[in-house]
Amino acid sequence: MSHGSSVSRRAVRERLNCALDLAKYAVQLDDMEDDHARSIEAYQKSVELLDQCIEMIKIRWNLTRWRQDEDVPGSIAQLETIRDNYKARITSLSFRANVAQKANAAQRARSL
Repeated sequence: MSHGSSVSRRAVRERLNCALDLAKYAVQLDDMEDDHARSIEAYQKSVELLDQCIEMIKIRWNLTRWRQDEDVPGSIAQLETIRDNYKARITSLSFRANVAQKANAAQRARSL
């Protein structure tokens, strides 16, 4: 992504929409509470896409002129906050999955 021409608003918007769709899917999986691994994977893919969006916006901002009414730093900060929230959820789900796995292992050991 070294060329400004390859960083269109449309490309950023498409990647952002995909990231948010993945996050919605992760939340749905999360609500079911039975498949932490798939939820974590969806959140991780969403975080990767958000990182790409942030980078694309920074490149575009540095190489082109944005309209004066656009708050590019504010938009970047907002995406970083969303991304950080998803990362925190990944950490929480990973912890819960690990605790559940240890509890299941202990229960299996007791039943032997």
